[in-house]
Amino acid sequence: MKSLKKHKTCEMKARVSIMYQVLSIKYLLFSILYTVCFILSTAPSAHAQASMKNSSYIIRMGNFNSAGGKSSGASGSLNITVGQISPGLYTGQNFKLKAGFQYYPSGTPFSLTISNTSIDFGTLEPTNPVSRSNILTVSNQSAGGYVVSAIEDQELKAKEGVFIPDTTCDNGTCSEQTAGKWSGSLVYGFGYRCDHVSTNYCSNGFTASDYFKQFANRSNSESAQTVMSGASGRNQKSQITYKVNVSTSKILNIKSKKGVTEKGNSLANELNAVRTIVNFLLKLLKRRSLSEVALSSNFPNKLSERHSAMCDCRLKAGPRALIATIALLLLLSVATPQAVAREFSVGVFPPIIQIDAISPSIITSPIQIENLSEESASLSIQLRQFLPSAKSNGEIEFVNQPDATHKKMFGYTKIKEGSTVRNRIELAPKQKKNLTLQIDLPEGSVASDYYFSIVFISNDSSSEEKSQTVSVGAVAANVLLSVGEKDLPVGKIAEFSAPFFVTKGPVQFKTRIENQSPYFISTEGNVVIKNIFGQIIGNLELIPANILAKSTRLLTNDEGLPPTFDDPRIVWKEKFLLGLYTADLTVSLSEQGPILRDRITFLAVPIEIIVGVLIAVVIIIIVYRRV
Repeated sequence: MKSLKKHKTCEMKARVSIMYQVLSIKYLLFSILYTVCFILSTAPSAHAQASMKNSSYIIRMGNFNSAGGKSSGASGSLNITVGQISPGLYTGQNFKLKAGFQYYPSGTPFSLTISNTSIDFGTLEPTNPVSRSNILTVSNQSAGGYVVSAIEDQELKAKEGVFIPDTTCDNGTCSEQTAGKWSGSLVYGFGYRCDHVSTNYCSNGFTASDYFKQFANRSNSESAQTVMSGASGRNQKSQITYKVNVSTSKILNIKSKKGVTEKGNSLANELNAVRTIVNFLLKLLKRRSLSEVALSSNFPNKLSERHSAMCDCRLKAGPRALIATIALLLLLSVATPQAVAREFSVGVFPPIIQIDAISPSIITSPIQIENLSEESASLSIQLRQFLPSAKSNGEIEFVNQPDATHKKMFGYTKIKEGSTVRNRIELAPKQKKNLTLQIDLPEGSVASDYYFSIVFISNDSSSEEKSQTVSVGAVAANVLLSVGEKDLPVGKIAEFSAPFFVTKGPVQFKTRIENQSPYFISTEGNVVIKNIFGQIIGNLELIPANILAKSTRLLTNDEGLPPTFDDPRIVWKEKFLLGLYTADLTVSLSEQGPILRDRITFLAVPIEIIVGVLIAVVIIIIVYRRV
């Protein structure tokens, strides 16, 4: 009897234990499910900080700053003034001009500093590669980012007609787009590489210290290639290294043409007319917009004895803006050494000038040019037409020769210092000068958009009797001039996409807007993210962007500003995602409309977390079964 009772007692305990385990597991699963539902249902909604909107309108409230007057106390007095150089909305008879202030988040000019504008190549000898470098420092505290690209006019050429070809690297695979290993002393040519100093701002491809690229060659109809890019910030540095290696046959060919038979003379003493021009443009992209840049330079036509490599560094810029540009022009001469180190650092403000005008009118806008270096600067002033790049990322392509309408517009355009028209200016160290852009728009001017840069190019003072790399810098203010009456803009959402299935955030949206109008437009908008319950859990404000006439533009937000601008995206940085989400895109093509909309859905399943939870459940089950 006792044995039976014991058996029943044990059986009862076992059943209770099993039921307890089952209940515990059910409770655990319920807790997990409840927690997930709680997270989904109580996710915080996104609230507009400085804007109100619904499906039909967007109201934005910008910042308003004001200060002035005199404050005094027992120990002193303070005069207060707050403002910018040449800010605000200017109007006159038949025109409206936007520059600075609410159209630019900051009046701080961007700058480009070249550590050493004269780099000595020394003596070049056959099969003995020579490398020289300098440091580029970009400070663009108010800009969203910049792009540096490079192009050469032709291959290196001695005045005797002998070319030093662009390198193809050890395996013959490197080009202007693809880097390759170049370490062999019997591989000849000319090339470059980019190295980071602290953060990496160099373009892709320079994966090892002996990887190089060619310069893109304009004479072969090649397009300028990106060398360096970065977001806003101070003292962003990259090192550019230039490498030359020549063969014995090249030197013998040059000597035979010159009647030189003795050995031991360096190539530097022979090639006294070779020059390379590298031109870096900075394109400003300030908090509120895009976009394009411009560099202009009308170089001497006598290039038969010169080689020119142009590197275009574009600073992408700001609110309803285009860009401010800094150009670095690099001249390489091969002859006897003796280089004098000089620094170049120049800035311009405002970097972008937007003008809506109806002819006839006389348009004026102030421009400030500043020499930030300890060296004097002599700058020539030139105008250069540009067009939007096919990359849709805000880059531009410069026109070698302006079209007929731009040529005529350049004839109406003057740069003045006081009442004097200037085509060059002299700046002492740390000196600023206030200039005026004046466009005398006659009656009957062609109704069209005109895109050009006002470029301040430092004059080349290098000697062809020296073996050196001379960096000639330039800065530019860019002008968006729209002449004639405007109708409502016409455009469409060419692309709005994201991965349908994701396991975690951030989520990237590719958004491309097409401007079908014959004039530039300035877009604003946002992407609203909703969960499966219809709650707003994300509100991504887009950076306003200028889209030039008949072109497309990839949009981005603050979180999506890329380290390079090859493929801008809108980024939602939420990390934990679970369930079905919708993303609603709203874009306004102007302050008056129209408003474009699109919607996509995507599914998020945190597989890693689910797998982890399942493993934990299995472990708990095993533990309970052993108890």
